[in-house]
Amino acid sequence: MCDQHYSFDLQPDIKSQRPKHTICGVDLFGVIVYYNRMFHMTTVSLIARVDMQDAMQGFIHNKSFPELSMSLCGQHTEHRFEENHEQHRFTITASLDTGPHDLTLEFLSRSTIQGAVEVTDLEVQGTPMGMRIYQGEYTAFGSEQTYHGHVYMGWPGRWKYTLHAPMERRNIDVGLQ
Repeated sequence: MCDQHYSFDLQPDIKSQRPKHTICGVDLFGVIVYYNRMFHMTTVSLIARVDMQDAMQGFIHNKSFPELSMSLCGQHTEHRFEENHEQHRFTITASLDTGPHDLTLEFLSRSTIQGAVEVTDLEVQGTPMGMRIYQGEYTAFGSEQTYHGHVYMGWPGRWKYTLHAPMERRNIDVGLQ
């Protein structure tokens, strides 16, 4: 869950007394239960590079430049590439509760006549994730086939990486750029 606050109006006077990041609910016996939640402000940056080359034919003039969207916890940012080998840094700062969250980078068009994109770096709180980017998975839209450990998106699809909040620095590898 991402910075969503749930509450039930069973006893409105209690709401003012509970901690700021609390979910309250009712158990099977009608007793109000409070669940404390901890949120972590987390900045995630992903660097992607467009590749308009074709190994067999060289530069393909009829391909369009791709437009992609990165999303995390309901927030997203978009970018349309405009030149071959262009790199772009997608950045989102989100309030994450403790646990796993899916970061996705996805093509906005399903047309197969567009350039490829490669994820070259992933940073959490400004620290490169290094080889951990290969823990992501890429699913091509056309075939719905999923490739684990791929950072090169040769066809329109979605690249997904699961990160955990809070991110501990001892779990971060040295970045390779």
